Amino acid sequence: MNFKTLINICTSFGFSNSATNTKALNVGGKLKRHSMRNIFFIFILISFNLSAQPTGQDWYRLRQETIVRINQKLVKDPKNDVLRWKRINLIFYDYHVSFDSKDYCMEDTITNIKRPKWLSGSDRLRKPILSYQGIYIIDELNRLIENKADFILGSIDASNYHIDWELDKNPKEIIYTAPSCLYFKRGQYYDAKGIDSSAVEDYLKALSYNPPRLLKEEICYSLAANYYHRYKQKSNNNIIDTNCLELSLKYIDLITPSISEEQTNTDLRDKYEAEKILLLKTLNKSDRLIDYLKGLTISWLKFDINNSSVSYDSRKYLTMLIEYVFDLPASDKLKKQFLKDIIKSLENR
Repeated sequence: MNFKTLINICTSFGFSNSATNTKALNVGGKLKRHSMRNIFFIFILISFNLSAQPTGQDWYRLRQETIVRINQKLVKDPKNDVLRWKRINLIFYDYHVSFDSKDYCMEDTITNIKRPKWLSGSDRLRKPILSYQGIYIIDELNRLIENKADFILGSIDASNYHIDWELDKNPKEIIYTAPSCLYFKRGQYYDAKGIDSSAVEDYLKALSYNPPRLLKEEICYSLAANYYHRYKQKSNNNIIDTNCLELSLKYIDLITPSISEEQTNTDLRDKYEAEKILLLKTLNKSDRLIDYLKGLTISWLKFDINNSSVSYDSRKYLTMLIEYVFDLPASDKLKKQFLKDIIKSLENR
């Protein structure tokens, strides 16, 4: 049940925003009993609607069913690159990369791809997944790139590569061409396989096509994560490669502003600030990190002043800033200057 259906149901029971309806519901200052029953009925419908939301298993099965339908259509229309692109998106749906972990789930052929751990035992143990049989990811991606597939499904603001469950989409709605999406997907494949040089080459190729903002963020983050994992692998072998860290920071810098100027709760927070702080700390870039934390703290304090409140975020960043500075060596010039600024501020009160 969607929101529009709920509204229609409410209207059919006499609920609206009109003054007439308000009078109808109130007689002598008391709410009619049948109106109370109607309200109770609506709450039951809403509760049922919330409890009936699709689970992870539902989405997983939907994805498998959609891939089966695509496979059937491709038997009749093997040159349909739009369907092949949709199938690739569905296959990559569970793939993710982060600074904490790297997903190595991709295989040259995914006939026996593992199911998510949250699936029930019976669902997880059925092998192979019939919808995936005979699909070679790298061949599919190479084909789309070589064919210079001239399409993208969806909205530019949605990164141009989100999943679209509808297979019979009107061709007129194919609104944007982005080779960057294809190179990014192939870069993800190489990244998951541990072929770092090919992954970076494709990520950079994807960036060269000037992708829209959200896709650019994904590409830059993937590059940053790739270099950071290289650093971690080398450090595990007692090799310190700060060049990998510098490159990782370079791509995080491309998508993370130093100071947010928008005074709204969501815009104050940098999306990749955790990674940026980690890299600045690891590289011992004290001056940049202090300036960065100062900027975040000031933004949140201004936000608090305008809203006459003290948020958790203001305290968090201020505490993080103070703790970092106090942990610096006593002889550090930045620490001394910071302490002087605090003294001056207290004396001027």
